[in-house]
Amino acid sequence: MNDSRFLALVLLIALAKRLLRSFAYSLATLQGQWIKKSGIEIYAGRIKEHKDKTPRQSEFSLGLYGQRWKYGMELWADWVLNQPSAQTS
Repeated sequence: MNDSRFLALVLLIALAKRLLRSFAYSLATLQGQWIKKSGIEIYAGRIKEHKDKTPRQSEFSLGLYGQRWKYGMELWADWVLNQPSAQTS
């Protein structure tokens, strides 16, 4: 492989990595905005009330944590619904 092709490949990989990171950031930020609009920020965001009332999480971090919260809620809901009944006949 000649030097120019190798350099082009390295540049392509670097750009792809940057685009992927940018896409992931945008997706998490949009998810955070949706969580705020839905009104579940209190549950999904680990928000603590403070005297100054400033937001404690950005939309990005709320989106990241909210994805984990949603997955956990779905997992536990499936587990609870699939448990055998505690009552026996």
